[in-house]
Amino acid sequence: METVAQIIVSNAPDGWESAWLSGRAEDGYIGDLTADYVHADGSARWFDIPDAADSLQLANAFLKLREEMPGRDKWSKCTFHVFRD
Repeated sequence: METVAQIIVSNAPDGWESAWLSGRAEDGYIGDLTADYVHADGSARWFDIPDAADSLQLANAFLKLREEMPGRDKWSKCTFHVFRD
């Protein structure tokens, strides 16, 4: 999960207070990745994860998490939320 947090924080625009990444798991891949954040002024906005390598790392991290949840039903949607200190 550290990888996911690092990528979110490194791509979130200046002034972010909280940021989150959502995705959907289907047939062994993660799709529909969206990144959003709340700015210091309270407005909610979206941002891009422009680096294809970062997007691939995110998808792989979510798939790994999905596979490493023994004894639990696999999930189809996920959201990872980071809050600024």
